[in-house]
Order: sequence, then structure tokens, then C-alpha cells
Amino acid sequence: MSNRDIEGKIVLVTGAFGGIGQALVHALLDAGAAQIIAASRSPQASNDHRIVTAVLDVRDQASVAALAAMHSVDILINNSGINTNTGPLAAGAADHAREEMDANYFGLLNMCWAFAPSMVARGRGVIVNVLSTGALKVLPRMTSYCASKAAAWSFTQGLRAELEGKGIDVIAMFPGATDTRLTAHLAIPKLSPKTVADATIAAIRGGIMEQRVTLAS
Repeated sequence: MSNRDIEGKIVLVTGAFGGIGQALVHALLDAGAAQIIAASRSPQASNDHRIVTAVLDVRDQASVAALAAMHSVDILINNSGINTNTGPLAAGAADHAREEMDANYFGLLNMCWAFAPSMVARGRGVIVNVLSTGALKVLPRMTSYCASKAAAWSFTQGLRAELEGKGIDVIAMFPGATDTRLTAHLAIPKLSPKTVADATIAAIRGGIMEQRVTLAS
């Protein structure tokens, strides 16, 4: 099967029960995925036999390694993340920055370190890192969040270079503000989670390695 095929594939989605995560799960099933491993930090349930729920803390290497030992996946979508909406000089900014970097950067590293080797062994696979337009431009009151996403973008580029010629596609998604719990306090125009999910499906199918998703796109 080609990396651009979704039909019949096993897909792991982190942060699968957030706004974008749920939209991704539905879009992947509509695209014909054989099985979705829907991972989240808290226990969840699903009545769909195609969805296998898993408790996962991407910040915990042992938790990630245990999941990787149980499942070999064709497509890994690193979607989980946090945003404390903290300015650089706000009270607790240092603690919030560590929290965001731990989840948004080191958590993504943990997932790639655990799941990429089996893809390399098979000679095919897709890794999708859901980043943010904040990885490219600092947003007000989100300095450390943007820094964590920028770090994840740098890692994504390095990972792509490391895996070049090994049959692995590494895709970076850059959604703008999206209508999820993380942006509930923002009175601004927002993307729908479905729009982000549909753009992710299109990027996989089209072999698009970097995709911005904005209201103007």
C-alpha cells in the first residue's frame, strides 16, 4: 500500500477526544481506515468496533513505550497538546512554559522515538505532527506555547531529514485558531475542527509535507 492510502490502514491519534482529535477520528473512518487507536490521558469509551481506546500520557516515556509494544501503526498523528495562554512575564510563566514544552515538544519526541522504528523496519509509514501557525509566528499571550510549537516544527524538519529515503512521510500541519476547548476564551474567528481534519486527510492523500490551514485558505 502507498503512504497516500488511508483505506485499510491502522492509525493512532493522540488527543483523540479533543475537538480536533474527534474530528480526525471521524474523518479517518470516513476515509476508510481499518482501525483507529484513539489515545487520550483519561479513560474513554467507544461503541464503534473500529475504534480502540487507549489511555496515554505522551509526556511519560514508559506509557508511550507500552503502547508502542502493543500496536504497530501505519499512520501516527501527533495531535495532543496544551496551551496555558500565558504571557512571557505573567505569574507562573516559567512553570507554564515547562508544562507546554513537556507536552507539545517532548511528548511529540516520545511518540516519534517509539513508533518510527517499526515504520522504518517495514519501509513505509506516515507521521503527521499537528503543530500550529503559532510555530511560525508568535501570538499574543501565547509566547511559550508558540515556542513549544516552534521547537516541535524544528524537530519535525530534522525527523524528515533523518527518515529521507526510508519510506516514511513526515507531514507538518499548521492550523490557525480552531474552535476547541483551548480557544473557548477567545472571541475571534476560528476554524472548525472538521476543516482541520479534512485538510489533514488531504495532506496525507496528496503527499503534502507542509500545510497551513487558515480561514483564508
